[in-house]
Amino acid sequence: MPFRLACFSDAMMLVTHWDGRVTVGDLARGYDAYRQHPEVDHVTKHLQDLRSVEDLAVFRDGLMMLADVVRQDSASRVIPCMTAFVVRDVRFLSELLNYAADLSRAPALTARVFDDLAVALTWLGVSPDFDIVSI
Repeated sequence: MPFRLACFSDAMMLVTHWDGRVTVGDLARGYDAYRQHPEVDHVTKHLQDLRSVEDLAVFRDGLMMLADVVRQDSASRVIPCMTAFVVRDVRFLSELLNYAADLSRAPALTARVFDDLAVALTWLGVSPDFDIVSI
């Protein structure tokens, strides 16, 4: 679960590439690692790239608990944050749509699920030809 920060003139974007089998524990550990980053308070855009995930082994209760933690953390944010989840496998859509809806209940956080990277980047306000692989 390597993540990278991309800096723009007026914003900072976190890009996380997920692959293989991903569990709620993996997502929670990824979030913990992100929270430890010194630039965390400057991130305004998240791109969660799940296009290479083969098995999203999550359960509703676990995702709800993780969403609660993220919402509580975001309550102290001064700047709003947008999160885009990009998936290819339609089997993962239901859980991710519910998770994004749970996250979006936070006042400073908006989350959406996409099946197209270019559309997700556009929604985030990033050029659709932005090279996420190189960061």
